[in-house]
Amino acid sequence: MPGGLFFNRFLWGLILVMALSFCSELHSAPENPPLRHARPMVENSVGMTFAFIPRGEFMMGSPSTERGRDEDETPHPVVLSAGFYLQTTEVTQSQWLAVMGSNPSFMKGAELPVHQVSWFDARRFIERLNRLENTDRYRLPREAEWEYACRGGSGEAFPTGSSLDASSGNFDGNHAYDQRSTGIFRRKLLPVGEFESNGFGLFDMSGNVWEWCEDGYGPFPTEPAIDPQGAREADYRVIRGGSWYYDVEACRCASRHRAKPEKRSYLIGFRVLMTDTEDRSQ
Repeated sequence: MPGGLFFNRFLWGLILVMALSFCSELHSAPENPPLRHARPMVENSVGMTFAFIPRGEFMMGSPSTERGRDEDETPHPVVLSAGFYLQTTEVTQSQWLAVMGSNPSFMKGAELPVHQVSWFDARRFIERLNRLENTDRYRLPREAEWEYACRGGSGEAFPTGSSLDASSGNFDGNHAYDQRSTGIFRRKLLPVGEFESNGFGLFDMSGNVWEWCEDGYGPFPTEPAIDPQGAREADYRVIRGGSWYYDVEACRCASRHRAKPEKRSYLIGFRVLMTDTEDRSQ
């Protein structure tokens, strides 16, 4: 066997063993693990707060036994080789207004998530934010980064455990998950940060608004991946997290959805990623 081919197979085999071992540990972790590798929260000039997300490995997608899963959630080991900071909440209307000068949202409220913004609009916001702070550290999260951060160090279906009800997120609570009782359907957005955070200190990763990711939408691989960046040629962009209008299955960590990048909707917003200055290779 040629040496290069042997090395490549050995490398992928090693990554697979590491990822499977890591994910096995996650599945045995408590539902609400403490913050790992904690660093102080970072706040920027427009009041956006960021939590540090350490590098690591996880099983992206969902197992065949997970209730409500879709066929595009193919489970596969993923390695994220560098840590990053992620905004603890969705971008609020007050933050959008401070950067862009106008508010496109239908449901108005300073601490409500900004919505009715396209993927292109989100990118323009980030471009202006980078200029405002004289940096290039801000961008949208990639889909793998979003799901890894959503899980918060846990291998469970939801950011805060194996199940979710309307006391823990803003979604259509008329339909229960995993034998829990039905809850309420609020039929509106709520201010950010009103529910329990996950193990990384992130709020509203389930419900409120769908969140744009950088990636084009496409099928997952079946083999291990290092720092995946999604489909290069795609008509749709990935949105994650569910919304106030969707049911609980859409709020799972692995749940995927898609939208045209020019789409503006009262169901879609975003949060911002900030790269770590200690590793600018991202």
